Amino acid sequence: MSFPPKSTAARILWVVCIALLFIVVFAPLASSPENPLAVRVNSSVDRKITTTLELAGASSAAALAVSAIPDDTATPIAEKLADFGSGFLLVLCVLYFEKMMFGAVGYILCALIVPAVLVLYLLSEVWRRRALRIFAGCLLASGILIWLMVPAGLWVSDFVYETQHETVQEIIASAGDLSLEVEEGSEEMNGEEDGNVVERIMTRVSSFSAEMVQKAKRLITGFLRALALMIVTACVIPLAVMAVFVWIIKLIFQLGFSLEYPEIHRWERPFRREERPGAGSES
Repeated sequence: MSFPPKSTAARILWVVCIALLFIVVFAPLASSPENPLAVRVNSSVDRKITTTLELAGASSAAALAVSAIPDDTATPIAEKLADFGSGFLLVLCVLYFEKMMFGAVGYILCALIVPAVLVLYLLSEVWRRRALRIFAGCLLASGILIWLMVPAGLWVSDFVYETQHETVQEIIASAGDLSLEVEEGSEEMNGEEDGNVVERIMTRVSSFSAEMVQKAKRLITGFLRALALMIVTACVIPLAVMAVFVWIIKLIFQLGFSLEYPEIHRWERPFRREERPGAGSES
């Protein structure tokens, strides 16, 4: 038996069998979190999710600690630290979206796009339409590129993320140290019990508050850097990679159809009205 088969019935049978194979076998495998590529994608995303959760928790704990500092200037600093939670929540949503998108796109590729490509190929053979075959090839290439879009974006973002990972961990540690210092300082001041408690507490509160406020201000700068890093690695870089892949997909369709319809890629406008010879000289 030759491949591809000559008769239309045999071709339909082959298309149905291959389509069912992709729907039943490859679609669950592509969407499974246990396949090797999904394991690498989930590992990369989970690492960023863990860091984002640590940053969100550290900013909230630092805001709570700074609010306990007996100084009026500490209140706006505490509010600013608490505001970082919304930014980290946005990063967290994007990371979960990337994680779910990879499995969903893999399933759509095997369960919908590949069977559609097979049907288009069958119709192109039956109707002798080369354009359908070209469109099927472009559609298949586009589906594969869309499926690889998330791993490619994560690969680029991981390269940037790893260079700044230690800095983020230092920021988280600094937030924990600040919370611990505020708690210990408050306990020491509350433990004074002799007659000069008022004078000594006021003196220590003044110096302690000034020191903690300066550390809190430096911590705000650190959280700004950490939030900017997470936004770049989780949002900006994947979007930039997505734009590159969309441009490649557009180029594939343009090149594919230029083989069949070269006239649609002329520089001049296809619907521009042509001037008749001598029409401009008429008065």
